[in-house]
Amino acid sequence: MVNVFPELKEEIWEEEDGYDPFRGVTFAQKHIVPRVNELLKNGNKQSISKLAGILNSQYIAGDLSTRSIITIVVLNGIKPELDSKIEGELSDVLGKAWSFAKKYRTKKVKPEKVKKVSNKFAEKLGQ
Repeated sequence: MVNVFPELKEEIWEEEDGYDPFRGVTFAQKHIVPRVNELLKNGNKQSISKLAGILNSQYIAGDLSTRSIITIVVLNGIKPELDSKIEGELSDVLGKAWSFAKKYRTKKVKPEKVKKVSNKFAEKLGQ
């Protein structure tokens, strides 16, 4: 992202210094999404293609957390009227993932609850 938005470099350092571990979702919502919307609104085709290329490569190479941040936070953070400016630039894989992620645009999703482990087995070991 720093290739498209060079001013992010300093903000990333501030985030790393202030919080441990790095808060990827919060950082993306606060700093990346507004810049992406501004780029799509006022940017040229070359800059939009560059952004899409970075998102494509990071999505393919990233782990599950990275993929979630790209689809749920960054792409779903794009204003609906600006969707068409980047949709054609995304890879088939990322485009398909985003089409499914759009269902969650206006919904608040609760994290999955952690299942409690049964203590029956632990009790038998202790006897």
